[in-house]
Amino acid sequence: MINDLMLDAINEIEFFVNEKKEKLFGGKNVFLVGDLFQLPTVSTVQRPVKKMSESNLFLNDFKPFLLETYVRQTGDIVFQRALNNCRIGKLKEEDISLFKQRVCGEGHSITEECTQLSNTTNLCSLHLLRKQKIGHINKKKAIESRPKFFNSLDVDSIGHRLSNFYSDLIDKIPGSLERMLEIYPDNP
Repeated sequence: MINDLMLDAINEIEFFVNEKKEKLFGGKNVFLVGDLFQLPTVSTVQRPVKKMSESNLFLNDFKPFLLETYVRQTGDIVFQRALNNCRIGKLKEEDISLFKQRVCGEGHSITEECTQLSNTTNLCSLHLLRKQKIGHINKKKAIESRPKFFNSLDVDSIGHRLSNFYSDLIDKIPGSLERMLEIYPDNP
């Protein structure tokens, strides 16, 4: 989620790059798409930030439109309603019960281990097995074809790269994602 500092930085860059310096975003039209109820802004005590939607720039100069047509889960109104309640932070008991009954991936039922994980990137043992299987398949594909590799970088909430110290800490968290992403030409 873009925070208030990022939105201000985008405005400043456009202001200095474009010729119309007296206008917001250098006179360029800005179209932002997203769900303001999802993924809260990452803020720390050392560097507090606000949600983009709480910034003066957004409040004074943007006109939000609420899209009301659901594209996903159109065949499951109950699940759709539960996801929406989760999105706005108003879960009901029946929503929680429904989520506990759901399955993930290849049909793995939600286990006690899954529900006891913290709000980190930790993965349950079944997810780790799936991750290992994907790694095995990718190694086999790497031998058979020529993938493109993308290295990941750890950045803070406004896009600055983290130091090696913090990146190493993240790497030590069980279940954290790999540093390298492999893309194969034959994948859809």
